[in-house]
Amino acid sequence: MKHRIDHKHVGILGAMALAAACGGVHGGQGIQQPVNAMGTLQPKPNFFLRAAGFDQDPSSYLGRFIPDRDTSAEVDEAAAIATECSQHFTLKKVSAAGVRYTELFQASASASAGAGVTPVSVTVDGRSVQTVKVDYTQTEKWIAELEPKNAAAFRACCESSAGRCTGRFIGEFIAGTGSIFGMAGQAGGLDATGSLGSLSVSDSTGWKQGLEWNQPAFFAFRVTKVDIPVAAPPRDVCDTNWKDSVPESEKDLFFVGTSEWLPSEAKAKELAIFDARRQVVSYIGEQIKQGGIGSSQYSGTPGALQMTLQSEDAVSRASAALVQYVKDKCWKTDEEKGPANWQYRARVLARVPKDQLDTAAQAALKAAGGK
Repeated sequence: MKHRIDHKHVGILGAMALAAACGGVHGGQGIQQPVNAMGTLQPKPNFFLRAAGFDQDPSSYLGRFIPDRDTSAEVDEAAAIATECSQHFTLKKVSAAGVRYTELFQASASASAGAGVTPVSVTVDGRSVQTVKVDYTQTEKWIAELEPKNAAAFRACCESSAGRCTGRFIGEFIAGTGSIFGMAGQAGGLDATGSLGSLSVSDSTGWKQGLEWNQPAFFAFRVTKVDIPVAAPPRDVCDTNWKDSVPESEKDLFFVGTSEWLPSEAKAKELAIFDARRQVVSYIGEQIKQGGIGSSQYSGTPGALQMTLQSEDAVSRASAALVQYVKDKCWKTDEEKGPANWQYRARVLARVPKDQLDTAAQAALKAAGGK
């Protein structure tokens, strides 16, 4: 039995009831009845509409990692990252039975725009996600499979270095033919709220059709969780107790410079970084005496060097020559109210790249007059 629905004269409740009875009306004209607010249509878990375009070979995206900062609304396969660990996945192709589905897919703003529709906001587990409705006949799916023989290597890869793996990756693509639907206009569009599995609809005329494709293509992907411990991002050195315990690093040498209590915060910071540079000069002198850095550039004896570095003027010149090598990394300023004014004491964590230490030593020695 066919039903004719006059959208101009049927109220929202009547339209919803007719939609439930008729199963909806859709087609090339692009308008469908709104889903029943008490229905079971809900977002397909962890599936997203593609934003990079539909095609017939998405294999280059399988196994890519989704940045942890990406929210559900921002997930985009084009922004996913292939790392050394992605190579451990293998491609598995599964034919589908040509079953027709009507489902909601989460969609980024660019994916919705590319499909020519306005997304519908749905509340899932207490958070709002943007969705579109897709009527499709599934023809195939491709899966990024982690075979048992590759599992140990994949785990070792992810655990070896932070950033190689995130908590999620693109694990599956589905292909088919179909149409995409979104909100039927701004003024009289869908207002979707409520809990998972229901849409609360107000003064809406239905769904509006956007993109339609008739040749099988991969149009959506699934985000899969990484079911192994992932290496934690390295802790920022400024978040450590660097003021009391000088950090160690493979790439840098660290020095903590401190000023006296002064009435000017700017002056306190100036003296703190100068104190750090003086420490670098002293470190260079000790290393040269021990036959380490800069020994080939220093023409005098260790005793002569010690005499040179005991000169306040020489140390000041050497410290000034290290401006481009000794860089501030973290600051801490203490302040207290004195009888007349505020007093400030600055502390700085300064770093010198180890690969620049020899060059820094040459500059310091030349400025100090030790060469």
